[in-house]
Amino acid sequence: MKYTLHRSFLLVLMISMGTLSCSGGESLQDNPQTQESESDSQIPEDPHSSMSEVPAGTLVYGTDEEGLMDFVKRGTVMFPGMMDHLREIFVVPPRSEQVAAFWIDQFEVTNKDFKTFLNRTGYKPENEENFLTHWTSSTQYPDWAEDFPVTWVSQTDATAYCEWRGKRLPTEIEWERTVRGSDDRLFPWGNESPGRQDVTYTSSDPDPVGNRPKDVSPFGVYDLAGNVAELTSTTIKFGPDEHVIVKGGSFESGVREMFAFYRDLNLKVNGRKKSVGFRCVSDAEAN
Repeated sequence: MKYTLHRSFLLVLMISMGTLSCSGGESLQDNPQTQESESDSQIPEDPHSSMSEVPAGTLVYGTDEEGLMDFVKRGTVMFPGMMDHLREIFVVPPRSEQVAAFWIDQFEVTNKDFKTFLNRTGYKPENEENFLTHWTSSTQYPDWAEDFPVTWVSQTDATAYCEWRGKRLPTEIEWERTVRGSDDRLFPWGNESPGRQDVTYTSSDPDPVGNRPKDVSPFGVYDLAGNVAELTSTTIKFGPDEHVIVKGGSFESGVREMFAFYRDLNLKVNGRKKSVGFRCVSDAEAN
């Protein structure tokens, strides 16, 4: 699914809301580990590999003027014409979409999961800029990071992983359906604002996946509001480049980014960020 957006609107919003950031990262000391360990010989049969079924239903996709004003009030940045800019970026007014049933990973893909993929397939991206910057080598993550969400991966990297698992990346609409459930909720848990202990946000680092039990959707899917933002398969045309629609808040973001209708359009298709990871979905008939 693709969309087109005027460059001027997006640039003003990204600069004003402070979403532009450097994607560079410091590489740690190289410690090659190319041998596949016994524990990496297959995807672990643990809760991280489980999926939840999202039944077919109607999604009220996007937001109305009241929701847009609520979004604006949750932040401190305001500028002339901001509402008009947001109307260009978000889906306003909302529209109804019929969504087919699908299955979605309950947890974000972890460093451990992604290492297994690399060891089993020998995958190497054509463009290695910022690829797994936080790992200690091209095949080894830090000891503490096993159950943390993998980041510094592009849409292409994530697609390769999901295809290896017989799955795919979610569309933007599927991702938003997972959050909103059947009652058009604003956050995965409902409409009330999150508490400081409920979601991993405005922090210096992410948490292990599934570490915040309140950050769970009606379908039992964790970390959709915080921890790391997530890649979708949906792209948008922005000037000469295709940008990925990234959904959800992250450990770096605030409450605004947790809104179900929020869209981060700041990442190019081949771009990677320390606060962006992913999870996979599969069609219902595949399960």
